[in-house]
Amino acid sequence: MRKKILSSVLAAALLLSVMVPIQIADAASITNTPTGVNGRILSASQAGDNSDWVEIATNGDYSLIIRRSNLSIGSMFFSKNGANNPLYSISQVRDAVNNWFNNTLPANARLRSFTVSHDALTSVKTGQFLDMDMALSKPTTTSVKTGNDVAFLLSFPEAARFCSRYYANSYTTVTPSSALAQANYNKLINPYPDTTAYQHNTWYLRSPGNYQTNPSQVASVGGHNAQIPEGSVWSTSVNSGYAYVRPALWVNSSIFSPDQGTIVVKHLDSANMQPVAPEQTYTVAVGNYGPYNPVSVQFYGTGTLAAGSAPASGTIAARETKTITYLYTRGQATIVLQHLDAVSGAAIIPNQTIQVPAGNYGPYSAQTFQYYQTGYLASYSAAAQGTINVGETKTITYLYNKGQATIVVKHLDAVTQNELEPTRALTVDAGSYGPINAMSFQYYLSG
Repeated sequence: MRKKILSSVLAAALLLSVMVPIQIADAASITNTPTGVNGRILSASQAGDNSDWVEIATNGDYSLIIRRSNLSIGSMFFSKNGANNPLYSISQVRDAVNNWFNNTLPANARLRSFTVSHDALTSVKTGQFLDMDMALSKPTTTSVKTGNDVAFLLSFPEAARFCSRYYANSYTTVTPSSALAQANYNKLINPYPDTTAYQHNTWYLRSPGNYQTNPSQVASVGGHNAQIPEGSVWSTSVNSGYAYVRPALWVNSSIFSPDQGTIVVKHLDSANMQPVAPEQTYTVAVGNYGPYNPVSVQFYGTGTLAAGSAPASGTIAARETKTITYLYTRGQATIVLQHLDAVSGAAIIPNQTIQVPAGNYGPYSAQTFQYYQTGYLASYSAAAQGTINVGETKTITYLYNKGQATIVVKHLDAVTQNELEPTRALTVDAGSYGPINAMSFQYYLSG
């Protein structure tokens, strides 16, 4: 039984070899109708099969591919045990397709890492002769590496639209297929290139055939006579025994890309885990990678690998993502604050030495001191705020001038209070003053 597992990048890496479905893409881009393409060739080596594959349609991030060569089991009856039944669901060819996918295709085939489930085997998607719209399968986002009905046969409209030279447009006539359908058909390898041997290049579809001629007809691609040329989407008897089996698959379109891995390098602040430099993403070839070293980040020390980080160098597998995380610690710097007397240069208070993180600092303002006016930055001072580098010392110097005060000096007669000398007003620096002594006057004792 297949199990569904929601994957994360880590889960995908851990479960790469487990044969279970995992969610691999957003379904929003998948529509009800695939788009035919003059498709790419997936080489046998890329597929891990002994045949190339041909892309014939796309839907969102997915491609419908068909085997370039028929299965090597040869031609065969469509139905089981000679029964005249055109239903694919109970057919011998369905068993053959499932046996090929489950038992013949190598277990480690690259195809298996890209195959997805689909709706081709629902009853409405089986289709019928002449119907060009009903049986167009569409993929899901669920990866399925093994199991029944992952591989399937094309329907009448899929072959008519995407891989044929002609298709039936009535019960007696055919019309040319589109240019892309013809181009895709011409990429196939047929066992008998002699186009006069019509029946030898016929392969089954999953849709019932021309029931007006015979109810035990199944749709096929091939030819029967000069009126129904080779490459026509037409009908074959279920027990004719001359038609071949050519499976199709829905796969993630990235299968056509070279095997590559992804390296993500993150640079984070060790304190808050926020980025200190842009995240870097690299697409690399499978095998050895690196080294991917820390970068120089202003105001920070050298980055160190975080616990749980991928190594700076090593090996990477196809479609693997390795995340290398460096942690950076902000460096330290020094601010020295000085508050000096503007005249004498003497320190009003001891210098302050402050350790700060490198980067932005400040502002550091002037202080208020008794007897002094508002301080101002010395011409040689560092700015009161700005940036400072790792290990740098900036000295911020404020200068202070003393405030001014007035001393009024009077010399008076002790009896009459008359001035012995005109009053004097002395301007002095705030703070300590004096001494201002008494004077000597004739006829007076000391003041």
